[in-house]
Amino acid sequence: MSDVYNVAGELTPDATGNYFVAGVYGGQPYYHRGDGAYFIWWYSLEHGWIISSALGSTPSEYWRRLYVSVLGFYYPLEGATGNALISETEVGSSKIALPLIMNFVE
Repeated sequence: MSDVYNVAGELTPDATGNYFVAGVYGGQPYYHRGDGAYFIWWYSLEHGWIISSALGSTPSEYWRRLYVSVLGFYYPLEGATGNALISETEVGSSKIALPLIMNFVE
């Protein structure tokens, strides 16, 4: 399993972006989006992966994949729209993109 995954698609609400390994939940690694607003986690009761706004629960809109692999398509449930696609990605060693600031002196 990778340390960084990318969620892509035309999703409502917008759960797209890069997700970073954050710990273990349900016996599997779980991931959080860079801003902490969404999670990818293993739902052991249904033997599948979930993308939701809360770790360990599906409060409203969410996406689900009933396969062992975290990679692949996720289907919308409870008001979410669009199919999410998770793929591996690489984001440099710092995992944080820092802006380049330049000051010009005339």
